[in-house]
Amino acid sequence: MKGLLLKDFYYYIRNRTMLFVLIPVIVFAMSSRLFGAIYLSIICATLVQSTFSYDEFERGMEYILTLPITRKTYVTSKYVLGVGLFAFFIAVYSAAVLVSGGSGHDLLGLVPASAAAFSVSVSGVFPILFKLGSEKGRVVGILGIMIAAMAAGAFLSILPQESLSGAVTPAAAAAIAAALVLIMFLSYLLSLAIVKNKEY
Repeated sequence: MKGLLLKDFYYYIRNRTMLFVLIPVIVFAMSSRLFGAIYLSIICATLVQSTFSYDEFERGMEYILTLPITRKTYVTSKYVLGVGLFAFFIAVYSAAVLVSGGSGHDLLGLVPASAAAFSVSVSGVFPILFKLGSEKGRVVGILGIMIAAMAAGAFLSILPQESLSGAVTPAAAAAIAAALVLIMFLSYLLSLAIVKNKEY
């Protein structure tokens, strides 16, 4: 799995993707925290989705499956990549919010909403991408990401800004996290079943 993750990481580095994403994340976190939280979820989901196209370029999947890795390892690497990217960017976002004068209470409302948008979109899009491929599944994937992000944004926008910090209690945040883990695990099982039975 380490090799698969490094492959995707080098892909981001070669295209300077991380640099172009980090700067807006920091800027939005300091200026428009609500938009920054939603932007973060969209970008992370889109970054992972782009690796599917890279893997399938010039019949790359056929080559990948000749390597000493299992299909389970390949599926697992995509979910690990997604969670890892989101954890990294949410850490940068949280640090930028705190540096710009925000508090941990502010993050209790913003981070769970961003995590929910990311987790729901990825959980719904990944099985489709594994089933249809990056080209056929791209439109559905983009729509899924946008719908999840807009739903999270609509939820946050209807809350009064002065009560946003108390909108989600620590207990509620823990419950949301547990629900998101379950959703992603079910998505992972579905993706695994699809890839195991798919002919490349």
